[in-house]
Amino acid sequence: MDTVIRAWPRHLHEMRMCTSGARLIAERNGIDYSSFVMRGTPIDELRATGNEFCILLANQAEQEALNHGR
Repeated sequence: MDTVIRAWPRHLHEMRMCTSGARLIAERNGIDYSSFVMRGTPIDELRATGNEFCILLANQAEQEALNHGR
């Protein structure tokens, strides 16, 4: 079982963020957008970018995991 918390496209939608903007931010911060869509991105990787948007996305995914007892 994977115990790493990952951010997924659904977290973008929960934040009311568009995928085209997220794709550009991912590209600029060394995040593989295709991998994000297919496998999710570990929140530690997102936070390590130092990018405010990436950090907010990581926080959204973490909050969901905490709310669902993960």
